[in-house]
Amino acid sequence: MAATLVLPSAETLDALTGAEVHRLIFWLFAGYLVITSAAIGIVTGLLSHRIAGPEMVFNRAVKSMMHGDYAARVTLRKGDYLKKLSCLLAELQKHLRRRDEEHAALLQELGSALERGDVSSACDMIEHRLAAASSTAPTEPVTPSA
Repeated sequence: MAATLVLPSAETLDALTGAEVHRLIFWLFAGYLVITSAAIGIVTGLLSHRIAGPEMVFNRAVKSMMHGDYAARVTLRKGDYLKKLSCLLAELQKHLRRRDEEHAALLQELGSALERGDVSSACDMIEHRLAAASSTAPTEPVTPSA
C-alpha cells in the first residue's frame, strides 16, 4: 500500500489569500514536527532498550557474584549492545568461581594441618600462597579474549 500526497490544484492555490497561505504553511510545518518527533522518539526508545536491557542483566549478575553466586548467566538478546562487556563479565565469573574454589581447598588443607597440630606446615602453606599471589598479580589491565 503506497502513501500518496494529495495537493490542491493550481487554481485552488492561486485563490488562497496570504493569511490562508501562512496557515497552510503553519499546519504543514506542525505536521512535519509531529512526525519527526515521533520518529526520533521511536528510534531513541529502541536504541535505549538495547543498552538498558544489558545494563539490567549486568546489575543482576554483579549482585549475585557479590553474594558468591557465580552461576548467573549473562545472556543478552539479539540486537543488544555491550556484547563484549557481557563476554568479559562471563570471564570474570569463571575467574572468581575458580579463585573461590582454590581458596576453599586451601582452607580445607589448612584446617587439616591445624587439626593434626602441624602449625609449621600450615604456615608454609600460607607463605607459599602469599608468594604465589604476589607473583601472579596483573601489572596490566586484563583484556577479554575474543
